[in-house]
Amino acid sequence: MPVPWEHLAKAKWKQFIVAIAARYDNNPQLHYMVMSGFQQTGECYIANTQAAIDFFNANAEAAGYQATDTLPAGLVAWEATVKEIVAQYMTSFPNTPLLITGARPHGGPGAAVRQVAMPDIFDWVSRRIPDGLGF
Repeated sequence: MPVPWEHLAKAKWKQFIVAIAARYDNNPQLHYMVMSGFQQTGECYIANTQAAIDFFNANAEAAGYQATDTLPAGLVAWEATVKEIVAQYMTSFPNTPLLITGARPHGGPGAAVRQVAMPDIFDWVSRRIPDGLGF
């Protein structure tokens, strides 16, 4: 799996969102869309082993993302990418309810960062479509 913030992968995924929305957004049989493109599985898992966490952090730093007081570089990159991809879904699917399945995107059990990144995304999305997104 490429890292979600890799430019080509992200651009191709956004093209896919536009294409699938053009075909299905007005289809009455489509009752909702579960957003993806920024995780390994249906839930928002991205890096759960220490080796994966180290890889994602190093890759994010190499891509120009910097850690903050609350998030390592990998989660800074992940949050920025999630916001960009979710914004594409919101634009492309104006007639379809959108869902996001939360999880701890980064860090193993007990990792403090897992308690920050997903709520950041939920808060960000809720401010943009307060009654139109399912979690």
